[in-house]
Amino acid sequence: MVDSLHASESTVSYPLHISGITVNFNKPKTNIESAEVRIGKLHSPIALEAGNRSLQRRFSPPMVLSQGDTFSLHIQSTKWLGMKTKHRDITFNPDDVFRAYSASERRGEIRVALIGSEFNLTCVEYTKIHGKINIVIDLSGSATTEVRICV
Repeated sequence: MVDSLHASESTVSYPLHISGITVNFNKPKTNIESAEVRIGKLHSPIALEAGNRSLQRRFSPPMVLSQGDTFSLHIQSTKWLGMKTKHRDITFNPDDVFRAYSASERRGEIRVALIGSEFNLTCVEYTKIHGKINIVIDLSGSATTEVRICV
């Protein structure tokens, strides 16, 4: 009985909306050639700026992450002289993302903004560190993300 109660508290029953992603690279001898977010069969590229060690992408409309979806970040990079291309898939466990969102909800860390007649849940970040790559995913429980109010 206790296990089933704990399980219901640790998950969100609705899909989450990914409104943005920030990827920071701390490997000076690596050049990022391309990057894309992959959720299920949907692939969304992240545009690169020359000489920048950080990538950022806002999604409008937000990408939808549902229970059971596959979720990864694909990165293609080359070493300093461009001699060797490396492909890397950084996989996210969607259950971990949902648990982190649910935990923020229970702790009251989710800020709510009223937009028209809809509520916009904003400012929940899920962070993953993979080697020398820091990835921050902006999450919300609502598809309405035009206004971002974080106080």
